[in-house]
Amino acid sequence: MDMERKKPFIKIDEELLHKTVASVMVRDDIRVIWNYHDKKLLKEIVYMIKAVDEDKLDVPHIRNCDMLMARLLNISKIQYMQIKYTYGTSLCFLCKLSKKQWMSVKGIGTKKADYLVDFFQNGWQ
Repeated sequence: MDMERKKPFIKIDEELLHKTVASVMVRDDIRVIWNYHDKKLLKEIVYMIKAVDEDKLDVPHIRNCDMLMARLLNISKIQYMQIKYTYGTSLCFLCKLSKKQWMSVKGIGTKKADYLVDFFQNGWQ
């Protein structure tokens, strides 16, 4: 795609543009600041939206945050859901959980609890 064109060679579908921005705002919980005066940025956004619409560019449509967190922690989704309902999702609070608290989740033993405590205190490597 040529981003340097003076005039876009496609017709801008304003409705599609607004729907896409609204979708990003709602689906991904992202605040969007739109500058209608930045023509280069506007052209790039339109080209990207057109590429997604024509299946030339893949953008995930559904993100399951619980599944992503379970994968990050290397535990099952069921285990993560138990943690979520028992202790919440605040990373600040999860960082303070003890080995015993992690082991209270069905299927999390000593090794996994040690891993989780280390993960939340030192990060991943």
